[in-house]
Amino acid sequence: MIRHLLTVLILTSGMAASAGELIVHSRVVDVQPLTQQERVATEVGDCDPLRPAGNDLIALLAWDLRTDCRVVHETRHTVTGYRVVHVVDGRRLERIVDEPPGKTIPVRLRLH
Repeated sequence: MIRHLLTVLILTSGMAASAGELIVHSRVVDVQPLTQQERVATEVGDCDPLRPAGNDLIALLAWDLRTDCRVVHETRHTVTGYRVVHVVDGRRLERIVDEPPGKTIPVRLRLH
């Protein structure tokens, strides 16, 4: 059955990769984004790190206390890749790719 399937694939959608290999398009059945979690601290408000010039005591105290400055922590999720489940000859295979796939994904088959 596999030889018949490979013959059909060669005649319809396959492209020769090199001797003894064939590239076919496998149907994608599931895609899950892979993410990396990162915690980021951001200063919000009047957080000017520059000390006021001069000897104005009120300005220096206001700068020193900086009650309008606060640090906000947030978690960011960055997509680093995609876990793709696809079907070749009835078998479910899985691989990780950098870009989101379409409805099919190229697969290199070795011919025996």
